[in-house]
Amino acid sequence: MSKRQEFSEYESARLCFRGGAGEVTGSQTDLILPNGRRTIIDCGSHQGLEAFGPNGQQKDAAHLTKERVNDIAGVLITHAHYDHGGNVPTLVKKGYHRSIIATRGTVALLEPMLEDSAHVQAINRGRAKNGKQSSIKNPSGVVLYDASDVARTFRYLRGEDYYKEVPICKHERGLTATFNPTGHIIGSAAVGVQIYPNGHDGSLTLFSGDIGPPRHSIVGWRQKFAPDITLGPPDNFVIESTRADCDPVTHLQKVTALLSTIREVWKTGGNPIFPVLSSRLPELMELLFNLQKSGEIPKDCKFVVDAPLGMKILDVIKDLGPDYLDTSFGDDPDFYKTPEESMARFESPNLTVIEGNNRSREAAAKYANFPGKVIIMTSGGMGIGRILNYLDDFGEIPGNLLVQTSYQAEGTLGKKWQKNGNLDPQGRKARVVNISGFTGHASGQELIDYMELYDLSRLKRVFINHGELRANEALATLLRARGFSAEIIIPQVGQVFSL
Repeated sequence: MSKRQEFSEYESARLCFRGGAGEVTGSQTDLILPNGRRTIIDCGSHQGLEAFGPNGQQKDAAHLTKERVNDIAGVLITHAHYDHGGNVPTLVKKGYHRSIIATRGTVALLEPMLEDSAHVQAINRGRAKNGKQSSIKNPSGVVLYDASDVARTFRYLRGEDYYKEVPICKHERGLTATFNPTGHIIGSAAVGVQIYPNGHDGSLTLFSGDIGPPRHSIVGWRQKFAPDITLGPPDNFVIESTRADCDPVTHLQKVTALLSTIREVWKTGGNPIFPVLSSRLPELMELLFNLQKSGEIPKDCKFVVDAPLGMKILDVIKDLGPDYLDTSFGDDPDFYKTPEESMARFESPNLTVIEGNNRSREAAAKYANFPGKVIIMTSGGMGIGRILNYLDDFGEIPGNLLVQTSYQAEGTLGKKWQKNGNLDPQGRKARVVNISGFTGHASGQELIDYMELYDLSRLKRVFINHGELRANEALATLLRARGFSAEIIIPQVGQVFSL
């Protein structure tokens, strides 16, 4: 559409929840403009059982048809996690060729994430061709996109600064976006979409993306960025609810759980292995290295990192520089006194980085029965990645311990192990435990506290999104107890709401 479109003040926009409603992956919400065009907020991929519909069709491929792609005016990405931005190249493959807007930090982190996703899909296709089941439970080996689609995606990605109101599409007059930090990961943002009918003050819908806890390592304390939030007042607030039914976890609680877990497994003559989300690797490395510097972890402990994507993300963070890293650590808001100290948080003389898959297999055999190590890898869902190299040698030793630190989607290998408490049923004796605190998601009251950073005097509707039903309902209960007069809605996938 070549002519600029203006919106009648007598027409209303609508919200359509395509993914992430009543579930924790595959986040995508369509803001349908009064003229019928759409702005997509997040375009994530589903994981685990959430990845497939009742007929076994892959959800990520089902709703992004070429016809729908032609109606998209713009795409906004809240942060660089697979469940929020992992399906963007599918849009491009289907013919999308307009702006994809995110913060500068998100654009930088999307590159290794999307390249890795294309690589994993190629591996799965190869497994399917050889008659093997895909490691992501996709027997057909369907490839949503490949490396060439990822390369073309970056032609349309546009990085913007926080707090700056920017046009979403040159063909849509009166449609803007503003990104505000959320403290979830580097670059993460809530995005406010403003619709100005005929140039007049219009409606503002705020999409939270994922919201971090008030004190979060690396990305900073909420109280530091809160004074800069001036966007508002919103008419509609789409809020995540991943951990709304959970209590907050303090830094001391997190450290205590980590140290007791490591010390317990060492006493039994085993080693702990930490499969973490790639974006969480820097946080765990920082914590372990600082605990060793303070004497809480022995000076001769060796850290083995077998995490190709995680190390690529760490390289991106280092390239972004100290301006993207907060000075806080734990309960100290000014722990790092200089930019040099801040950048050195990821360095340790006792660090061994495993390069290449063959070396990974060798390391799995070498360190399976070699106490005094902490092994870290980026395989949060545990159905793919280097964790598969460790299952046999590492898993056969009863003293070894696999430590889960992230959410496990239903239907994933990680969820199965979590329920079993070990790596059985294939004769593997290593135990599996879960420790809390290593999350980038705020708890229920912390979510409300974030909402109240904004002027809510005009708030009409709150849509509780991105969480299982019990978390949705927990947040709804908290909001009502807080005295929110706005309509509180728990949407389901496919539902459309007039604004």
